[in-house]
Amino acid sequence: MKRIVAVLFSLIFVISLVSCGAKDTTQAEITEASEIGTVEELTAEETASADEPGETNTIAETEKEEKSFSDATSEDIEDLSKLMGSFAYYTCWPKGFNCNNSSFSDDIPAVIQIIDFLYGSENFRFDFPEIPKRFQGLINYSYNYDYDSRESVYKENRKVFDPLFKYDDFSDSSRFYYSADADTVEWIEKELLGGTPNRTELVNNKHNDINCYYCDGRYYFQGWMRNGRGPELEHIDTKKLDDGRYSSKYKITWYESVVYFNSITAVIEKDGRHYWKIFSIDWNLNF
Repeated sequence: MKRIVAVLFSLIFVISLVSCGAKDTTQAEITEASEIGTVEELTAEETASADEPGETNTIAETEKEEKSFSDATSEDIEDLSKLMGSFAYYTCWPKGFNCNNSSFSDDIPAVIQIIDFLYGSENFRFDFPEIPKRFQGLINYSYNYDYDSRESVYKENRKVFDPLFKYDDFSDSSRFYYSADADTVEWIEKELLGGTPNRTELVNNKHNDINCYYCDGRYYFQGWMRNGRGPELEHIDTKKLDDGRYSSKYKITWYESVVYFNSITAVIEKDGRHYWKIFSIDWNLNF
């Protein structure tokens, strides 16, 4: 009987030790798990880390940006050359262009050329002052009246092309007066050139002496016309970059001056139409 009792006590003691060990192990595991974090906490941390900027997200953003660019057609390449030639003729950005430093005042001459290239222009007769509906091009108020009556005609109709009476010197035959739809101007400035339009004050491009201001859904421009021979532009080649943009090389010749330059651009699509988004032009137009 004593032996049986002794054996029972021995079994109880062993069972107690095993239980204590299991309890300690479980407690250690719980402590370790609490230090690591719960499943919910780990999931939240993983989600947060995925939202933080990093190599993976940068690649994803780059791929997304690449997909936003379209492939250029041969017609697109020709259009880009025409635009570059127009920019050179009117000496837009004489020291070059970078979209990261784009400003509305610097971009005004180019905005005018882009609108004219994309949508054309219409001459505006003061005796028939009705702008075509949904017309996105330039309205040209510089109608060819004879020089003797030019100044008087402009003064009589000033409210039409200068509604806030900010411009003058109507006798100067080299001056032009345009207006354009504000949405068109601002989309080109923001989406194609990377700048910010200014609706609150008179804006002046110091190099080309082109002014503009906003009034009632339109921008009104005062500038100058260029006559005579312009620079000749030769397209050398265009290559597609890994990020979906295009690098183009050109040669400009104007009398004895020769300028080689490179542009970085991309094709974007809106309403089924292709547009050139301009990132940089590295020329220095000394002529």
